[in-house]
Amino acid sequence: RNITELKAPEFAQAVPTRVQQIVSRGHLRFSTQHLRKDGGIVDFEAAAAFMPLAEPPQLATFLRDVTKEKRVRAHYQELVNRIPAGVFRYRTQQPEGCFEYVSPRFCQLLEVDQETALESPTWLLQRIHPEDMESITRLRKEAGARDHAFAWEGRLQLPGGYRWVLLEAGGTIEANGDLVWHGIVTDVTERQKLLEQHRLDSAVIASTFESVMV
Repeated sequence: RNITELKAPEFAQAVPTRVQQIVSRGHLRFSTQHLRKDGGIVDFEAAAAFMPLAEPPQLATFLRDVTKEKRVRAHYQELVNRIPAGVFRYRTQQPEGCFEYVSPRFCQLLEVDQETALESPTWLLQRIHPEDMESITRLRKEAGARDHAFAWEGRLQLPGGYRWVLLEAGGTIEANGDLVWHGIVTDVTERQKLLEQHRLDSAVIASTFESVMV
């Protein structure tokens, strides 16, 4: 069968262009899909190379079946999208750390677009409430010297107003010395409002009690 007959229709159409790219560049990595005899689709990661010195010149292609891996990633992404908390992966390295992954819910809670979250190393610190800056600075220093779980609760100054959030994460030190944090962020604004109302009510009750006693 012709190679284009083995590929899923949308990928078969790209074959001529792909061949030109491989020949012009000398090599190419790409994702593709092939059709099974039963009509099912198999996902592959491909690495192709052009061998101009062969007689005749040839293209060599190596395929890795990633069908199960892709399905697992899709299920994981669906789970991440459904949970109410935002999910993130943060790498602590010199001179600054950076977010490597942020879920859609993370971006929604923190009112940030994914591009800014991943490319700007300081955007989160710039949004922390001034009164909570000391606690997050202290925690960052402590976290840099250890790899076990941490939690921070504080206020962020967001375009839509102040929001209380709870950051929880667990760290792993990789072979190159980088400390990588996998964690979640949760909106705890309503809980903080209830706690504040409880404090106010308690203060009123205490004041009233003192007045009666006098």
